[in-house]
Amino acid sequence: MNDTSSLEAACSLFLQNSKANPFDTWLIVENEDVRRRAFEIINTPVLQSRITTIKSLAHTILEEQKAGIRIIPPEEQYLLFSSYAKGIFPSSKSIIENLIDLFITLTLNNVECPMDTEKGRKAFEVFSKYRKWCAEHKASDAISAIECAIPFAEQMKPASCICFGLKSTTPLAETLLKAFSNNPTVFDVELPELSENCLPWPPSDTPGISPERSLPAFR
Repeated sequence: MNDTSSLEAACSLFLQNSKANPFDTWLIVENEDVRRRAFEIINTPVLQSRITTIKSLAHTILEEQKAGIRIIPPEEQYLLFSSYAKGIFPSSKSIIENLIDLFITLTLNNVECPMDTEKGRKAFEVFSKYRKWCAEHKASDAISAIECAIPFAEQMKPASCICFGLKSTTPLAETLLKAFSNNPTVFDVELPELSENCLPWPPSDTPGISPERSLPAFR
């Protein structure tokens, strides 16, 4: 495991390794803002999928390994949760959003839904129905796709995996990274200053993602 202090150094190593093996050299970064900066630094044609965030890595793995899993958009996930919550929870946009928030938090942290309250048991029922639908239809939301990609990641084992500044990885993301590469080169440094509109991973394009959110908050 190698440590250094610069995105430029990570990009330089990526370029060096990709010259010999462009399809099997990967640079994994914290978020899309850092990813854009990496492309600006490299400033030469490379495989765009090989400079990636963890969420995008999962999607690329599923696509390239021909997993046959469709990634559903947030709107479809919301409609599914609304359908399965009907008759279990009151019909309310805020309740559905809270359920999705809790589901994503549990998924990212590799933990089961708390069952020690009535609301927890009801939420578990909704989640079970949602997961069953996804399994039957070979579908996944953007975050559950990280979990789906793990067994496929174990088959890849890239020649070179470079991780830069991964400060906010969740337990699920860590599991994917370990499956993907046994011995990544790690640049464990402070991230560059982010733009005002950029949030750390997980990205804001999936509503309700907050790994630090307290699980009992739903109760």
